[in-house]
Order: sequence, then structure tokens, then C-alpha cells
Amino acid sequence: MNSNHPETVYVVDGKVISADEFMTIFPSQIKSMTIVKSKDNPNFKKYAKANTEVVMMITTRK
Repeated sequence: MNSNHPETVYVVDGKVISADEFMTIFPSQIKSMTIVKSKDNPNFKKYAKANTEVVMMITTRK
């Protein structure tokens, strides 16, 4: 992957997962989803890498 290409970081129940893993989640499993774009947001700072544009915070149904 080109390191200059912005990417999305997927965080499910506090664990970073790959885009492929994200694609296996059924919509019915999702309780809530928050898209974080602000670089000042604590969750963005916690999970973002140098080329991250978006952090998707997903909470699943237990």
C-alpha cells in the first residue's frame, strides 16, 4: 500500500481490525458506529497512524 494514501482505521469494541475483518461484520451485529475525522479527538489520536484520515469506532451487540 502506498504510504501517502490516506486510510481508514477500523476499531471494533476497542480493538483495531483490518478492512477485510470489518467487511465480515453483519449490519445486525452493529450497535453503534462513530466516524472520527477530527485529529484533535482523543480516539483519533489513540488509533490513527501517520496516513490515517478516518477512524471508524464500532460497538457490536453483545
